[in-house]
Parts: sequence; C-alpha cells; structure tokens
Amino acid sequence: MNIRFFFQKYKKAIFVILLSGLLLVTFDLVIHRNVRKSYTYKIAENTYVFIRKYYRWGVKVTKYFGRSFTDNIEKPSKKTFCRCGNIYDGKYSKDFNDLQQEHVSAKNQMMKKHRLSQNIPLVNKRSDVKKYAHSNGFVEIHSNTRYKIQTLTHSHPYLLPEAKNLLEDIACDFQRELVNRKINTSHNRIVVTSVFRSQEDVTRLRKTNTNGSRNSVHMYGTTFDVSYVRFANANGQDRMNDRCLKEVLAVVLKKYKNNGSCYVKYEKLQSCFHITVKERLSEEKLQGIDLSHHNTVTNWDDITASFVILKATEGMTWQDPKFNQYREEAQKRKIPVGVYHLLSTQSKIKDQFHNFEKTVENNFEIRPAIDIEATRQIQQLVEKTLRKMVREFADSCIQRYGCSPIIYTTEDFYKRFFTQGFDDCLFWSGDVNAKRHINCAIHQKEIRSVPGVAGKVDYDVLHCKLSDILLEKLDK
Repeated sequence: MNIRFFFQKYKKAIFVILLSGLLLVTFDLVIHRNVRKSYTYKIAENTYVFIRKYYRWGVKVTKYFGRSFTDNIEKPSKKTFCRCGNIYDGKYSKDFNDLQQEHVSAKNQMMKKHRLSQNIPLVNKRSDVKKYAHSNGFVEIHSNTRYKIQTLTHSHPYLLPEAKNLLEDIACDFQRELVNRKINTSHNRIVVTSVFRSQEDVTRLRKTNTNGSRNSVHMYGTTFDVSYVRFANANGQDRMNDRCLKEVLAVVLKKYKNNGSCYVKYEKLQSCFHITVKERLSEEKLQGIDLSHHNTVTNWDDITASFVILKATEGMTWQDPKFNQYREEAQKRKIPVGVYHLLSTQSKIKDQFHNFEKTVENNFEIRPAIDIEATRQIQQLVEKTLRKMVREFADSCIQRYGCSPIIYTTEDFYKRFFTQGFDDCLFWSGDVNAKRHINCAIHQKEIRSVPGVAGKVDYDVLHCKLSDILLEKLDK
C-alpha cells in the first residue's frame, strides 16, 4: 500500500484525529492558562529532551535501517569512545551533585565578607549592571589565552575577585593538565557560558529555561558556568563534544571541589558545570616591605618580613644607590627579593627597560614590578599612551624573564587604564590605609614602623600564595 493510496482511503479519519488533537491542545491551554503548566508544554519539553538525549542513537538507527541492529551496533564504552583512554573514572552526576542550598550558603558567606545584600538581588535592571559592578568591587572578565567568554545574552561578564581568581586557576590547571597528558595540540580553552545576572535577566531566562531559579546565585557575582561540550582553540573556533577535554575538565574541577575551593553542579540540560566559589578558611597572610634609598635599615637580623621588594631604577639613567646593598643583605638571610622600576614619561620604554635590565641582571626571586605613580605627568597622559607604555614594558619582561610583571597602581588608575589588556599581569595596590578594592596580589596596606628599619616603611600584605609570585613557579 503506497502513501498516496493510504491518505485517499483514510483522509476522513486523519482529518478527525488532527482536529481532535487541535481541540484537546486548545482546551488544555484554556484550562491551565499558564502555558508552562499545561500538559501540552510538558509533552513537548519531554519530547525535546528525549530527542536531544538519543539523537546520536537515532543517527545510528537510521544508518543501519534494514539491517540486523544487534549484529551491527555496539553500545560505546568509556574505554573505546575516548581517544585518550579512560581519563576520568568517576560519574559526573554523583561527583558533582552539590545542592542549591549549598551554593546559596557559599554565596551568603561571600556576600557577608563584601558587606553586600544576601537575599535581595544586587541589580534589578540590565542597564544598571555595569555601573553597579564598577562601584562595588566587581571585576570585569574578558576572553584571553586561558578561557573564552561566549556571547552572553542573559548575563554580564562581571564577577567578584574571588570568583574571578577561581576561574583563572581552573583555566590554567585545565591547560596544564592537557600539556601533561600530551593532548593540548591546539591550545584548547574552556568556554564560560554564564556569569553575573540581574533580576531582569533571570526573569527573561525563566521564560525559556525550565531549570532557571527565581533565586539564582548568578545574581550575586559568585557563580559562573563552564560548558563541557564546547571548547575553544587558539583561533577562537569551538570544538564540540570532545570527550577527552570534558574528562580533563572534570579531573580539574574535582580537585578544586575536594580542596574546598568551590561547589560544583553537573547540569545535564544546560550542558555545563555550575560553579560557585567558597570562602576559604582564613589563613595567616604573609607580610613584606618595600625599600628604597629613602629607607635606612639598621639591623637586617631584626627584619621578619616574608619578602622584600626593592626599588632598582627610575627612567632611563637613574639607579637606586642602596639597591645592590639591600639585595645582598636580604639574599644572605634567604628573604625572597623583588625589584621594581618607577615609570617615567620623559624617555622611551625601550631605554628604561634597558636601564632596569642592566641594573637588576637576573638576580632576584619575585616577579619584576613596574611602579605607576599618580604624578602630574602620568595623569596628563592620554589613556592609550599610558596603556601602550605599560604594555610594552610588560612584553619586554615576558621576553626577558619569561613572565609578565606586577603592576603597582591605585584603584582609580586600575579602573581607568588596566581593566582590559592586562589579564596576564598581577597587581600591587597602592591604596594605603584603605579597603582592598581591586583584584590585587599585593596590597600596600599601611606605612608603619617595623623592627630593623629606622622610621616608617611601606608595609605590604600578600593576598595569594608566595609561590604565585615567585619566578620559578610562574608556569601560568
């Protein structure tokens, strides 16, 4: 019986069935009024999930149609499906099953730390997000060599500093793990799919996403989503459904989950890992000092600093007269030494870096630093000019020492000049006697007296591990 004959013979019955179905759908929608609560919507949603879940099997069934399925189709196993072997032995839904209440609890702790609202959404309208983020210590994130931010339609690229640091660490460890396993052939990067949301974003999202929560932790800047089906290569192109990359990402996330850095939820429908940063147990922060010819050290044996940063040069000719002496004394006592250059607007960066390189040689332990003081000459510079000068100095450091520098600056200068294009650099906050606003590794917290130094000295607090700023540990 061909199709044409079938429709001619049973056209009345087919018409009755279609009309009945249309009437039932209409009656269903009228009764429930809310489309999302109707049986029709639920049937359509479950059908979509079923098709999405079994699409790959459907392709195979179509391919082998008319043959013996049991003879030709084998269910793929973990050992044969991944070209790199069985990298991750666990089960995603069991290993990454942190409840919504745990994510909310971690969010509340972070809000308490930053003195922000724990229960009321921080921003109501999309148009207010940028202004709020810049005025409340949020950090803007951009695509870089470690991760890619996909086009965001229901969120904005802002996170609290702790969440941004966690994202950086995960991305770096992901690439390092690929290199260790010799599968990083195209410099693959993770893809961030969702970040900070306003109340308006959540309302819009809930119209299309059934998993969207009215009290989403995305509204507080502590949470971000990382896709496990999309990864970006060096050219910015996406790689889809690469099981090797997914398993490596799971290995990295499990490490951070186990050490208490975050909560992770495996989202099946959204194809992503839902990650919320946790407030770590407070550890004693290392403290250091920075010295120049203005300071007089009376007894190096009395100095208890965990690190010392010394002024080396300024401009293209000037060299600190006490630099070599202080460096020698500190290194005798096994104190890690850092060096910094005071930027000048009166000479070329090439000449200034030559003066710096010649003076410090290669005899220091901490990343080199560049000091951007808020002088009249610096403030009169055009934004593009200052950014270009600092970027040139940073590139020279990378070429000479294999690492980007630490940038000493204030909160005002950071927001004006360094929120973009300097993701590879660490920052040293010069806001003395102020709250640490910018995402800095070192904070010049106060000017105070310390044992072993006459008068007062710049007193610094380290907000990361000491290994993160040491030269020999810089593999990120």
